Amino acid sequence: MKDYFRERYKHYLFTTIGLLIGYGISELIIEEPDYISGIICVLIGLVIGETFMYVKWFQQRKKETDI
Repeated sequence: MKDYFRERYKHYLFTTIGLLIGYGISELIIEEPDYISGIICVLIGLVIGETFMYVKWFQQRKKETDI
């Protein structure tokens, strides 16, 4: 897990994409978003972005240990 956090700061692309997904969700679903719904959508986007990053890191780590 320590290695994951060390690599994480280098790859903000997935986190940014997740935030954009959360913003897109709030624009498409909610007509007049308030702060609570905006925060919830951004958190959903962050979870999506972090999941992408974790899966990529896990696959790379698994490939390195299989060799």
